[in-house]
Amino acid sequence: MSNHAIDDSSAGATRGSIEVHAIDHIPTSERHGRVWQQAPFWFASNFLLPSLVVGFVGPLGGLGFGWTTLAIVLGSAIGTLFMALHASQGSTLGLPQLIQSRAQFGTHGVIFALLVTVAIYVCGNVFDVATTTQEMQAVVGSGPAWPWAVVIVMIQAAIAVCGFNWICRIERWLTYVIIIPFVVLTLGFIAVIGPSHVFLMGTFNSTVFFSQLAATALYLVAYVIYVSDYTRYLPATTRPGPLLLAVFVGPFVSSVWLSALGALFASTLKNGATLTSALTAGDMIVPGFGTAIMILAAIAQVVVMPLNTYGASLAALTAVDGFHPIRSSLRIRVSATLWLSGLILLIALAAPSANQGTFNDFLSLITYFVVPWSVINLVDYYWLRRRRYSVVDLLNRKGIYGRWSWRGLTAQAAGLVAMIPFIALPSFTGAGARALGGVDVSLLAGALVAGLVYYALRRGGDRSEDRAIAVADSRR
Repeated sequence: MSNHAIDDSSAGATRGSIEVHAIDHIPTSERHGRVWQQAPFWFASNFLLPSLVVGFVGPLGGLGFGWTTLAIVLGSAIGTLFMALHASQGSTLGLPQLIQSRAQFGTHGVIFALLVTVAIYVCGNVFDVATTTQEMQAVVGSGPAWPWAVVIVMIQAAIAVCGFNWICRIERWLTYVIIIPFVVLTLGFIAVIGPSHVFLMGTFNSTVFFSQLAATALYLVAYVIYVSDYTRYLPATTRPGPLLLAVFVGPFVSSVWLSALGALFASTLKNGATLTSALTAGDMIVPGFGTAIMILAAIAQVVVMPLNTYGASLAALTAVDGFHPIRSSLRIRVSATLWLSGLILLIALAAPSANQGTFNDFLSLITYFVVPWSVINLVDYYWLRRRRYSVVDLLNRKGIYGRWSWRGLTAQAAGLVAMIPFIALPSFTGAGARALGGVDVSLLAGALVAGLVYYALRRGGDRSEDRAIAVADSRR
């Protein structure tokens, strides 16, 4: 089998400096990278100023800083655990994340997950364009937004076209560049306001506490749809335990760090619950330091966007391939990347900033789809098929996994239905969430129902043929 990694060297995976693979299987000869490199990669992918915003939920609801931080830690642990559990699928199978999901939903049935995935990627990048523009305008002053949008999309498209090795290399080095300035920002701000603010638990409110926990967890769960895309080049002999730990540690540390820092800004600064609070905090330490932080954060946001565009191209190609076979090649991946980048730019230019709140609600809403999908995928991988799949049949529309898997689709639908009463968004609050005082426990409801339904339905099925072919395929 084959997989994806984070080393600077690549055997035949690139043509010059551009990756030649798309949704095809990565040969053993092209497997490369080290497990520890996953930690800085995922750290940088989440070390963005929007992570500050996640920490605003508690303080804006009247929750004390200490309690907010505890909720952030628990929510980060839940979200990153989901991410980490998907990591070994890449190194085991050498395939993109959503190709493997054909085993649970069928080559046609997985289309729903693919469409949601592309929507999340595209909407996420549209949000990133708006955020990066705000960051730069906070530094250079207001002005037309469209030039920033054009430049931002062009830069991220160029990186995404180059593919896996360049994305991984840039993300890893971004960690080393960004970490020291943010250590200075964090410690310097604490020194300015006084360390006593950090050690106060403050007011407790159970509703806001669980709202902060849910917001943090759901923010990270959205990453699960492309974890295997960035582990599929790792050697097939990669041990799952160390890989799980590396993928867990990176985003957990960055999430807790930045979200807690955002909570501290919101708790101590006047009008601190804004994206530009980092600018204010930095200038409190040394005049001009806040400007440097905003520029660095904007650069980080731009170079993280290719992760979304690259993942969206793989998901889009997987969707097409499920109905009409495509030849996986450099040309078709580059074409998909450029088309998606164009779509991102069009939406970013067309969406007025006044509608940003509605847009964010939509992005949050479609992210709920990921929860039952993730649990179904993990239950199938770890407990039912026990990591044994036929790679040949996953790539074959007429293979053993079929076109429509009613078991997976039924479990997905059941999980989504179970979530609806417990969703709590500014634009929609379910009856169950209202009964709980506005607490969003939809993640728990969706995960439990989807996992149990799929396990019950699949457990009763005949998987002898699956096992036989998967074992035979593993020996090829």
